[in-house]
Amino acid sequence: RKILFVEEIQSDMHQAVQRALREGGKDVYARRADKIRVSFTVPKNTLVQGGDQELYIQVIDPKNNTLGANEQIEFGDKVLNYSLVSKFNYENASLNICEFVAPNADSKFEKGRYMVNVFNQKDLVSTSEFILD
Repeated sequence: RKILFVEEIQSDMHQAVQRALREGGKDVYARRADKIRVSFTVPKNTLVQGGDQELYIQVIDPKNNTLGANEQIEFGDKVLNYSLVSKFNYENASLNICEFVAPNADSKFEKGRYMVNVFNQKDLVSTSEFILD
């Protein structure tokens, strides 16, 4: 399997603003948030063959819980807890990706600092954080 990102361009992949959303797309307080939008751009890379790709998205709440699916995958000796798998068809062109993560079952979003990490297999390729009031 070919790696989607090479070292020279990993720093070019940055997440756009993440925020809590309600119906209508307005920013809201943590207690009223229904889901978190995670947006990022996969940059153009002619060194990678086009085709189906996947990235692992990890959203961590202020209590250090992994939100969303909270499933695990093993890469050799490393275990990754992830919120969702972002699957897309990469055509060697810049591609904007948008995914949504809900709070864990029967719970609401907590106030505080959230971390969002994007992994290409076991490799961390982007990280960001935001605060919900």
